[in-house]
Amino acid sequence: MIKLTNVSKYYNSNNAVALGLRKVNLELHANEFVAVVGESGSGKTTLLNVICGIDSYEEGELYINGEATSYFATSDLEEYRKKYVAFVFQSYNLIDAYTVLQNVEAPMILAGYPTAVARKKALEIIERVGLTKHVRHKATKLSGGQKQRVVIARALAKDCPIIAADEPTGNLDVESGKQVLELLYEISKEKLVVLVTHDYDQVKPYATRKIRMYDGEIAEDIEVRPTNKMDIPFIADSPNAISFWKNFQISWRNLWSVPKKSILMIVVFTFFAFFIALSYGSFLSATSAAGTENNLYFQNTAVNRVVIRRNNLSMLTNEDISQIQSLSGFRAYVDNDYILDLRVSFEQTNATDQFSNYFSVQFLPTSLLKESDLLAGRLATNDSEVVIAISDLERDSALTYINHQYSMVTFSGFNPAAFRTFTVVGVVAGSDYHMSLTSTSNRFAVFFIGENVWSHYGPFAYTQFLTAFRFEGVNNSLEDITVGDAFTYITFRINQFIPANTLLLPKYSTFSFCPSSTSCSATGSITVGDFYQSSTVENISITFVTSDEYRPYIDLNQETFDLLFRPKTYQVSVFTTSEVSVGGFVSQASLLLSGITQKYNVFYPFAATSPNPFDQFFTVFNVIGSTVLLVFTLFASFVISFLIMKAIVNTKLKDYAIFRTIGANRSIITRMIYQESIITGFFAYTIVLLVLLAMQRIGGLVGESVKYYNPFSFVVLFVIVVGMSYLVSTRYIHRIFKESVQRTLRME
Repeated sequence: MIKLTNVSKYYNSNNAVALGLRKVNLELHANEFVAVVGESGSGKTTLLNVICGIDSYEEGELYINGEATSYFATSDLEEYRKKYVAFVFQSYNLIDAYTVLQNVEAPMILAGYPTAVARKKALEIIERVGLTKHVRHKATKLSGGQKQRVVIARALAKDCPIIAADEPTGNLDVESGKQVLELLYEISKEKLVVLVTHDYDQVKPYATRKIRMYDGEIAEDIEVRPTNKMDIPFIADSPNAISFWKNFQISWRNLWSVPKKSILMIVVFTFFAFFIALSYGSFLSATSAAGTENNLYFQNTAVNRVVIRRNNLSMLTNEDISQIQSLSGFRAYVDNDYILDLRVSFEQTNATDQFSNYFSVQFLPTSLLKESDLLAGRLATNDSEVVIAISDLERDSALTYINHQYSMVTFSGFNPAAFRTFTVVGVVAGSDYHMSLTSTSNRFAVFFIGENVWSHYGPFAYTQFLTAFRFEGVNNSLEDITVGDAFTYITFRINQFIPANTLLLPKYSTFSFCPSSTSCSATGSITVGDFYQSSTVENISITFVTSDEYRPYIDLNQETFDLLFRPKTYQVSVFTTSEVSVGGFVSQASLLLSGITQKYNVFYPFAATSPNPFDQFFTVFNVIGSTVLLVFTLFASFVISFLIMKAIVNTKLKDYAIFRTIGANRSIITRMIYQESIITGFFAYTIVLLVLLAMQRIGGLVGESVKYYNPFSFVVLFVIVVGMSYLVSTRYIHRIFKESVQRTLRME
């Protein structure tokens, strides 16, 4: 039984108090068809809203099966509406984007029914109200009479003991209105139907009770025909609580039932998520650069280069190489990597302006090349061909380098006997291989050379890193002689006319053991080495001859050169897949143990060895600036996204209010809104992710702002984007529950 005792309702508007109900006393039972009549403003709709729990009251008491409701919180009223009341409105209040079937299913899904059960029951009810042919039609495509029958079907699907109908025939023609009233009359044989109408004559054939309102009071309460009055059944809390997954399905349906609005929301989020991604990329770039400057020893400071030696300075084995190759981030390695740290002069053959075509060249192995990185041309197919790396500023002129021929300039320190002239057949961007090139007009370039060239150049490069070149031997006419570390920056020249195991050196006055004015010879052993390896070769003849050359040259044939300068692999340089993977690679290599001691000595040439105060200041300033930019971008994106999303969501307020009338409480709707926003954020993130990955693949200037992204960075970006969508939702959820259901529907 529904009982009202001295219930009064007042409305406050513009500091004025208006009467809604005054001292209303009333009892209602199941099996009644109650017609509430009265003129506009008499309080009939207010009475219906109070009975149904979509409007509050200020005085008196409303009892539901004997339970007072004056202390009910909003959540209690939502639960009451969910269990006891189904609505039939004059304005229909269907979810326009839903089909007939979806509208009728909705209250059962919200009540926790399994999808298959809800669908079967919905189809049965739709057949009962005569709309089977329209089951897949959206509500907007129906006539007024059809819409009202959908509303009644939805009320039947909700299966509540109270049907509240507010002017259900007000917008219908006579025939449609009659069909609706007949349906409600059939329902009243099992439930309490409370119908508000301004036309009692239309309802009179069906009503069992007439209540006339006047000035907020009950002026007349007449039983038109007797009925077997029964108590409103007590309904316990439903054990079929809606699951998270079911809630998610509703959210998904809500999004794609209005595709234009949803796509607009995704576009808005994508737009701002992309700017957030760029700002975060700048932040990553600034923080990754903090504390790094060029070192003094290694000339090749590619940011993805890592130098590895054994901690005990012993030779690296095949097992060591395999272990290094197995580390994540590994891309390629170079053994006997001395050549990496040399710069060799080349000039363009037959160039008209020799100075502008004169290059200081560093070398990288062709194993690093990816065909997809080529800006022009192709990969080298023989030892006389190279691929050149140029600066990003010269990308547009990449084709001009194809077929240019460059020859090595003979100079002290690097003078191999072969592979001295190359033809450029391909061009890549230096930034794709983490080389900081400004422009080739500054006479600096990178050549990618083949395996045979690399093997040939290696020993010559090794000679430039010697810390010892020591001869110990016996002259036929003199005592034992020792020539110590006197020969630094020696150039070794291949001369096939020199006998095997013989070196020809210029004679200097400092060599007192050679008094002859022309030449002298000795036989002994030669030890050569750098600071972590050395080797000794016996039975070497050394001849000193008079020479006017300013710097010392040592002439020998190729066989003797190979005997002295074929270094073993004590050091390798590893190139990682990207500059952002260096840190992880270094950490892995540093943690590898030989017994209980660290196995490898890992050095990162790009890291700082001599801090520059100006560079440090600039780096700190850059970090601060990028942080401020990131925070500002987040704030601006949040505010603008909120305003746009709020405008879109405001158009859906009616739908959320309708959900509240058919059984959705605040918790369900809150989850619904969060899920819709998070789904939107997820789609936006996915689009941005694909764009960022494409930018990384393109590289160069395009990929500069995102090159420091790694898997963890993408996870952080996901949290930022989805978290922002969650916060935006939080801001407008309050807006939905700020007004009562009745006021929200009235505004709509």
